[in-house]
Amino acid sequence: MLTRLFVTGTDTNIGKTVVTRALVQIFNDEGTTTVGYKPIIKEDIAEEEDQVDFLQMTSCLNKLSNEVDLVIVDGNGGWRSLLQDNTFYSDWVVKEKLPVILVVGIQSGCVNHAILTAQAIVRDGLPLIGWVANRINPGLAHYAQVLEQLRCHIPAPQLGEIPYLLRPEERDLSHYLDISMIDS
Repeated sequence: MLTRLFVTGTDTNIGKTVVTRALVQIFNDEGTTTVGYKPIIKEDIAEEEDQVDFLQMTSCLNKLSNEVDLVIVDGNGGWRSLLQDNTFYSDWVVKEKLPVILVVGIQSGCVNHAILTAQAIVRDGLPLIGWVANRINPGLAHYAQVLEQLRCHIPAPQLGEIPYLLRPEERDLSHYLDISMIDS
């Protein structure tokens, strides 16, 4: 049974928190007690004074895991977010062996970023259990072609597509994703 999940993205500000919110809504609606966990909140986590403590992150994750059925960890930045000690946030995810969902912010250059991120996740030995398209640029030309390229080159099922939305944090997002392909 799936008890932990990590949501990463192709970059910062591409919809990881929106997708995490949607997943929490869906799983809770289906009767799986689910919470989101965002251990790192800052946009720039490479500053000297911004110490990231993997042991504390693991302790909090374990505590939450004992209280609920599923913890969805909301990532920060992209897969290779560099920390102040020249380690990557993904090092912690690998250590914790968390299955990963990739959020692709649909914008110029996203195909390249998505493919490279998916390859890195798989190379790091983690299961890439799905990906979500998040339309962050409503005016992007060739939107359908971009999605088709992603579907052909990301080695995981597409779990959904979130349209461009104003104030997604105030909405029910559960109907944009299909979690039936996630082994829960």
